[in-house]
Amino acid sequence: GYDAVLKERDTPWPSHIARPSMPVPTRLPGSVILPPETPPQVAVDDFLDVFGATVTEGATFTDATGSTLAITKALFEDGSGQFKWLGKPEKVDRLRYINLMAMTLIEPDEIWWQWEEDRAHSSENPGVPKRWRLKRRSLRAFEIEDTKEYGVSVFEWSQIGWIGSTTFVAEPSNERARLKYFEKQRVGRLVFKK
Repeated sequence: GYDAVLKERDTPWPSHIARPSMPVPTRLPGSVILPPETPPQVAVDDFLDVFGATVTEGATFTDATGSTLAITKALFEDGSGQFKWLGKPEKVDRLRYINLMAMTLIEPDEIWWQWEEDRAHSSENPGVPKRWRLKRRSLRAFEIEDTKEYGVSVFEWSQIGWIGSTTFVAEPSNERARLKYFEKQRVGRLVFKK
């Protein structure tokens, strides 16, 4: 526990840890965002191809921290093995930002690790010790040259698979709004900074 660690270190636990400065957003042309009419399968094939994978054969990728991730079509499937956009067609629009997700994995601005309680396990087994899983979160800030839009791409990996998202800030020119949004994504321990 903390008490044993503090006694061994013989120093007080830090009460405030300053966050690193916000990364300078990567400027990208608008062409990195796929057109709305791009078929989902084409978008997924393009993403997998970047990592040397296909829908029939996966590949591995080692990130900036030295962690190896499996890159397969499972990244785009739900728990039943169906492509996510088939079960929730309204989410197909998210695939427009798939190139930003690939860039975030390949060259993140930051990578954070955080231990998170497996709430489903804990609620189903109240008498059993809690189970924890390590989440890895890769972050990248970017600005679209054509529109001056500011966005953050987040790629999260844990025992239950991946969650990827790209979000644009409502007030892209407002530096304070940018910092606030990016700061909300920083959770856990910083293990890599570009």
